[in-house]
Amino acid sequence: MAYDKLLLTILICGCAASHQTASVRDVEPVTASSTQSSSVLTKQLLDEAYDAYLNRNPISASMRGERAFDKRVPDLSSEARNTYFAGLESRMGRARELLNRSDLDPNDRLSLELLLAKGDDAITLRDFHREEQRLTQLNGLQTWLMQLTRRLPIQTPQERGDYLVRLAYLGEMIQEEIKLLRRGLERGNTPPRVVLEGVEDQVSSMLTRTHRTEPLEHPLLSPFKREGASESERTEAIEIFQRTLIPALEEFQNFVITSYIPNARTSIAATDLPDGQRLYRALIQHYTTKSLEAETIHQLGLAEVERIKKQMFAVIEDLEWRIDLADQPDERFREFLVHLRSSPEFYFENSSSMMREYAVIGKEIDLYLPRLFRTLPRLPYGFEEMDASIAERAPTAYYYSGSLENAKPGKFIVNTSKLSERPKYEMRALALHEAVPGHHFQIALAQELAASGLHPWRETLSFTAFVEGWALYAEQLGYDLGADSCGIYCNPYDQFGQLSYEMWRAIRLVVDTGIHAKGWSREKAVAFMLNNSSASPHNARAEIDRYVAWPGQALAYKLGELEINKLRREAMSKLGDAFDIRAFHDQVLSRGALPLGLLRRYVQLWMNSSDQGSSMTP
Repeated sequence: MAYDKLLLTILICGCAASHQTASVRDVEPVTASSTQSSSVLTKQLLDEAYDAYLNRNPISASMRGERAFDKRVPDLSSEARNTYFAGLESRMGRARELLNRSDLDPNDRLSLELLLAKGDDAITLRDFHREEQRLTQLNGLQTWLMQLTRRLPIQTPQERGDYLVRLAYLGEMIQEEIKLLRRGLERGNTPPRVVLEGVEDQVSSMLTRTHRTEPLEHPLLSPFKREGASESERTEAIEIFQRTLIPALEEFQNFVITSYIPNARTSIAATDLPDGQRLYRALIQHYTTKSLEAETIHQLGLAEVERIKKQMFAVIEDLEWRIDLADQPDERFREFLVHLRSSPEFYFENSSSMMREYAVIGKEIDLYLPRLFRTLPRLPYGFEEMDASIAERAPTAYYYSGSLENAKPGKFIVNTSKLSERPKYEMRALALHEAVPGHHFQIALAQELAASGLHPWRETLSFTAFVEGWALYAEQLGYDLGADSCGIYCNPYDQFGQLSYEMWRAIRLVVDTGIHAKGWSREKAVAFMLNNSSASPHNARAEIDRYVAWPGQALAYKLGELEINKLRREAMSKLGDAFDIRAFHDQVLSRGALPLGLLRRYVQLWMNSSDQGSSMTP
């Protein structure tokens, strides 16, 4: 999972412009009636869009290497939000006018279409005020704030000085976050109470007795513990912490624990929220970039579950496991799942052994990537254990994007809590998904779009169906990697692990729509997952709670993967012996993240062109 939207990055999605407006360039408002060329007008419009993005997300800007924003935090006020949307609507109107010009460059046309796609989506979701319920066990202030200094290099006197200014603003930002959550509480616009389980412990860890007596032990002040920080910088950091952050964090803790959690809604369906039916349809469109009915997705999910289960049965047959139950396939499947969940051979005794094995798997994958890709990302990646303060309620793993400008590698973050429920046979599929050629590969390449001549605004785009669909597709590429025909899945248990992960994503189509459109209970959804996958009871509950907390997001994985695989099959059929998997992957990845409809258009243009070796087709 890529939590740079997702989830668990420190992108503060849904917030508006920040305290002071900054810019990485001088931006003049664009008018399509200008006599300037379309390329000049498009660049000016994208400059505006990029500056609006950076101003709305100054912490993300810093992580991108735009260090002019290092002193700032997001402005969560209604006024700033309204200003942002007014600018967005203005840019969209001018983009529509530009699209009518005959001298428009094909790459500019795509950029304008993407600007409109993102804008239409934001405006559709605007009135649902999703920013008012930005607190669950998976995300919220308590998950990203404590990891801020781990994600952003703060090493030089300039960086420490700027960070002190940002630190002073954080207290005000926390106050604004409380106002947003309180407004949602008053309107009944909250996440379900069940997905707030564990949040009390997370929030309590933000300010402990140790932090009060030894401020430099707080994660937010870690840059001032390091060698090179001056005594005056330490003194100022402690003063800011005690004067502004302790009161703000105390108020946040008190509000969340005594008011927010006890009064959050008890129902779990998105359709139980104000105008919930329309909200869920909008969320399906937002995450999948497709206009699909919930029932259509539900039935597709049931069909995928049955298809994948047949493949799982085939692996059990190949293992010749419990052939005495061959005439009782359902019982044989259940017993095999019990075997996987309970046999010590499938689990590590300590986290260091697990992390070493991930490093070995990563190196093995790296060795064979040139077989499938002409273009490899320049940014390296690494493996890191998940912070213990959030691991208990967090997913199995996720990805943090890095930055060449900040000299920060991408990070595959591994949950090493509850090792008895983190099986070895799922590790290869997980590494392919989160690292290479999954999230790190795709996101790191997208971070190089500006270097290839595209506008840097394009690097900021993320469409969940594309990003997660690619990562799920990447899990299946394990069969194409390696010296043998089985790739890196030559162990049948690893094959079952890959199928189990694919099954999870098929199950999501069923249970997400079941919960949010068909009235399923949490217990029914958990039982469906346990009956159809090797997920442990703990992981099944955690997964179902994630779907409850994040309506529609889980649909994106399977729908995106199905579309990419369908395009690959179509290209293989049309091109025959001329099909080159590396050229196909260039086509999918070389423009950055796209809505699935635009991805299909450009891959089909490539299929129909006279030069299938070209990595870019306008």
